[in-house]
Amino acid sequence: MVSRSAAERHLRAILTSGQRDAEPAPRMSWSLTEEEPARPDPESHLEQRFRAVFRERVTQLGATVKESPGPRGNRLTVTFPGHGRTWTLEPQVLMGSSKPDFVLTSSQGGLPPVAIFTDGRGYHATQARNRIADDAAKRQDLRDGGAIVLGITAQDIAAAQAGIPQPPPWLRDDTIAELMQESPGFSRDHVDAIRRGPFQFLLAWLQNPDVAGYRALAGQVPFLFVPDGTHLSLPDDADLVTQAGRLLQDAAGSLPGTDTGSPAWWWSAGPVGCLTRYSGGMLEVALVLDDRDDALAEPGHADAWREWLRISNALNLRQQPTRITALSAVTADGHRRQPATAPAGGPVGRAGSADPGAGVPADWADLRARTIPGPERQLLDELIRLRTVPLPEIGLEAADGIPIDFAWPGLRIAVCLDLPEYDRRVLESDGWRLLPADPRAIADALNGAA
Repeated sequence: MVSRSAAERHLRAILTSGQRDAEPAPRMSWSLTEEEPARPDPESHLEQRFRAVFRERVTQLGATVKESPGPRGNRLTVTFPGHGRTWTLEPQVLMGSSKPDFVLTSSQGGLPPVAIFTDGRGYHATQARNRIADDAAKRQDLRDGGAIVLGITAQDIAAAQAGIPQPPPWLRDDTIAELMQESPGFSRDHVDAIRRGPFQFLLAWLQNPDVAGYRALAGQVPFLFVPDGTHLSLPDDADLVTQAGRLLQDAAGSLPGTDTGSPAWWWSAGPVGCLTRYSGGMLEVALVLDDRDDALAEPGHADAWREWLRISNALNLRQQPTRITALSAVTADGHRRQPATAPAGGPVGRAGSADPGAGVPADWADLRARTIPGPERQLLDELIRLRTVPLPEIGLEAADGIPIDFAWPGLRIAVCLDLPEYDRRVLESDGWRLLPADPRAIADALNGAA
């Protein structure tokens, strides 16, 4: 069912190839074909490579893989003979303020979702396109919520295809042997999942999603940087992220001049550094990458960015304070907020967050009951948690019958989760300001406009 004005608008857009205010020509100028055109593939080349290699590798392990259309691309369903769980790899799932390239989930309850980002350096870590700080903030939120976050580069995919692992230099066998003697909560299989790269982790996770084992290893990862690290003392009240940022900018001049405090060690490889403080039996970690323009121009920055991702992958599931960020985020406000504690009940759901819980105002609760489960309700839940956003209108029909998912008519601000470019131009020409589905950006824009 569609309104008359919406039907006319869509027909006019089709007949005029989307040209604003154009009139349809009296004669049809289209060429006709009886062959259905191939649908354009919405995935990037790197995403396509990941999907192909993932399917090939799990099939080699004896799994049955089924591909079916989904709302945002084809999803893969993976089952292993004799296993009671079913795995689903789905593209472009909205999780909080992030939309990973793929999300791997299981039919078995209690397992965290795996948010997979296929990171092409040209789109994430160059002077022309520098998304390092934004990537770090969004992925930190996912980790704080209990999700596993994997950054997979083109080199990782190539290594998986060639079957040639590229172990990180900080994964030393002698240190691993000592840690296994002192902390027997993990095995060589867990270590190999780091040694052989993120694809090996995925394959191992599919066959045996041992949360306790990987968590035990992640808790010990900071000790791997002791042999090649610089040892120092840090006051217990010193913000670890700020100290890591200072050390990354000037290691020699930034070492705290105190003999008191808790033992700490600083490891760095060019523009990436990891600072660990051991206090009261707790290992606090801050991993920082220099994302300034002059640093990105250095020849070795690509390797440092990939190392930053690799260490980030190894730190998944840690239950002790862990902050993974970019230097610009540290220097922008002195020090960052402390990471949120993971929910006691375990991992977040597919949306990346739990239900907003009790204490929701009645008008928001009524609005939530009228939203559609999925991305629409997920975004509304995030807005409810902020507690600083005025109540929106849901499903407002604007000019020419265009429906708006979230609208604040008095401020002419709107959020549309899936809007064709032609409709976007119509709304903007009518004075609407369109925002992305990012709760913090929405709150900032609304507060600023108000």
